[in-house]
Amino acid sequence: MLNKKILTISIVIIFLILSFLPIANSQNNKIISSKINKYVLEKPINDYKVMIDPIPLDPKKASPKPEIIDTPSEFSWKKYNENDWTTYVKNQGECGSCWAFAAVAVLESVINIKEGFSELNPDLSEQYILSCLPESGSCRGGSSFRAFMLIKDTTSAGNNCNGIIPESCFSYQSNYDYTPECSEKCQTWQDQLIPITDFGFWESDGTEQDREAIKTEIIQKGPVCAGIKATDSFKKWGGIFHNPEGYYPYTGPEEWINHVVVILGWKDDPTITNGGYWICKNSWGTQWGYNGLFNIEYGALNIDKSSIIWVEYDPESYQWPCETTNAPNKPILTGEEDGKIIRNYIYTAKTNDQDNDQIYYQFSWGDDTYSDWLGPYESDENCEVEHMWLQAGNFQVKVKAKDEHGAQSQWASLDVSIPKNKANNFYHQLLKTLEKYTILHKLISIIFEF
Repeated sequence: MLNKKILTISIVIIFLILSFLPIANSQNNKIISSKINKYVLEKPINDYKVMIDPIPLDPKKASPKPEIIDTPSEFSWKKYNENDWTTYVKNQGECGSCWAFAAVAVLESVINIKEGFSELNPDLSEQYILSCLPESGSCRGGSSFRAFMLIKDTTSAGNNCNGIIPESCFSYQSNYDYTPECSEKCQTWQDQLIPITDFGFWESDGTEQDREAIKTEIIQKGPVCAGIKATDSFKKWGGIFHNPEGYYPYTGPEEWINHVVVILGWKDDPTITNGGYWICKNSWGTQWGYNGLFNIEYGALNIDKSSIIWVEYDPESYQWPCETTNAPNKPILTGEEDGKIIRNYIYTAKTNDQDNDQIYYQFSWGDDTYSDWLGPYESDENCEVEHMWLQAGNFQVKVKAKDEHGAQSQWASLDVSIPKNKANNFYHQLLKTLEKYTILHKLISIIFEF
């Protein structure tokens, strides 16, 4: 027999279902602005920064478009040969520096691909571009192409060297009111420069042929930078919907671009008006989109009607520190092994580093979510993190450590069981049924605290 609390919640659920179903689109999350405005975002749209003054590119400097090859109907560097060749999603914060974050994200992935090691996961410094290569842009806007151009430039405009340095040598601090001086980078920066060998861009006009050229570029060189018009509706959509099967739809032509993202794959789908969608990586943190990624219909927001920017890297040009220095030891991971849904649980990681370097930790929660690199921590200092599971199941929590030079440890793991019980089984099944109604699922998950 249902107790009073469960009966009350049941009534609330029925009311929510009846009020929500007329406007829900379970397949594609095709939500227009008037419908999005009815819901509360996880963050205000003003927190998702875009460029005020993007730097236009000179068409005379464009490189030739790639010669189109046959490509599969679906591809993603996120899931290629059962490995993830991308790096973790970052957050540009209070700065319109998407152009720098996109450039760095593309280069990090290209390094993984060219090195043939998906877990190398270099963490490069966006701050170095902003502070030491200022002709590439600022918090008001910039150009990923110019970032690559100045990374390779050995004149004073390019800081007299070819290369970019690790995040640990110059951490990200910029906002609209403050950008640190280039002199604030670490003293050993010249010993840590990672060079590039080539870069370029070409203009896509949004035709089906150019979409095939973009696919060719991605398969042959790796992820690419592309501009979009990040509208308020787009910001709201990603702040609400976190379904990896959903996509932002084409809603008509747009003028201009104000944001740069990474295209890392695609999926052709004849049931979609424009034939499919791009798989992209953003720089607004992991709470936007699905873990910081998003899908967007071909042609939407100028995603494939802008400059397509690429970069190349030679694995013989740099010896990674993890090849020559001691990596941190495998962490010790402790925390709850049995729990309930909609509860925060604390997990603690600790390890030591033989070189006594500072340490960063990354957690994988077994539910397709993961943390940023957390730190720095001192050797043998505890790193405590909270996590909540929204569904019952068996999960393998994992954590690894890296030192300030990028050398990474092995993963440590802990099996966690989040079982169902008689009291919440009905509601768990209901939540499972309503997963496709993203907003309703989120509201009900918040209401239930079993």
